[in-house]
Amino acid sequence: MGKRHELIPFAAGIVLAAYLALKIPQNSAIYLAPYALMLLPGIKRKSFPFAAASLFALAFLEWVLLHNYIALIVMVIAILETPLRVEKQPVKFWERLLNVLVGGTIAYVSIVSQDVSFKVVGILSALGLISSDRSISGGALVTSSAFFLGIAISGTSDMDPNISLGIGAILLLYSLNHLRKLLR
Repeated sequence: MGKRHELIPFAAGIVLAAYLALKIPQNSAIYLAPYALMLLPGIKRKSFPFAAASLFALAFLEWVLLHNYIALIVMVIAILETPLRVEKQPVKFWERLLNVLVGGTIAYVSIVSQDVSFKVVGILSALGLISSDRSISGGALVTSSAFFLGIAISGTSDMDPNISLGIGAILLLYSLNHLRKLLR
């Protein structure tokens, strides 16, 4: 097994995210747990972009909750750590169609959003969702679920927060389908 130098900054990002998680109110910490657990697949090289996207999603939710600049540093680390190609695993047509629908919805919601952080994360998620690589599009699904969860937490939309929470949970479960195929 070769050396994995990309794990060093990734571990630093995890440590910074864990430091921020200690400052989050107890009633909001439950929202971060699924994204923290999705960091574990980063051990396997094929699913490393998925884990980097999970780190980005975790840092984004910490930014929504705390507005601490350390969360922005963790997001930058996660973006710089995301490899563009690991192993070519194409996305099936029906998955791609669903990803394009989700990406269009996220692009629209992010464009009409008043908050700049939602605009940036929404556009990045929409671009990742149209990727033909499974690890990138699966990671974009994780970030998309954090996007909708962040909308529910911050209350930046007129939409019912329970609908945003439901959409975020469905996207998180759908991203597990991509993760399952990556870990084969």
